[in-house]
Amino acid sequence: MLQRTRLWRWFLGAACVALLAAAILHAAGFSRVKDALAGSTLAAEWAAGMRALWLGFALHLTGLAALVVLASVRPSSAGRSVLVTCGVILGLDTLVLLAGVGISLLDVLTALAAFLIFAAVFVRPPRGAAQGS
Repeated sequence: MLQRTRLWRWFLGAACVALLAAAILHAAGFSRVKDALAGSTLAAEWAAGMRALWLGFALHLTGLAALVVLASVRPSSAGRSVLVTCGVILGLDTLVLLAGVGISLLDVLTALAAFLIFAAVFVRPPRGAAQGS
């Protein structure tokens, strides 16, 4: 079994993989969304907003993944409160996705990332303890 001082970093690494997979999955669907919006009767400004929102969510997931990596590599740069905030954001993302589109792989990946981040916060040693490599 991994030491507690390293286990939390593995949790964050797995969360990052889940987030990047979700971002790639989401961005990969952009062309279908773009085509669907082009063929719809939606006003041009609303269609543009939907396209921007679609790509923005993929960027949002990528940004959270970058923050999680930073927290893992440089623990002093992102404390527990930052990680808890990331987990809460991802938990809310999951709830909004579930309410809006139902269960999908994207929901599972965001929920998994949130769970892994909370697990990392739980097993992360206190600030004064050795962080391990």
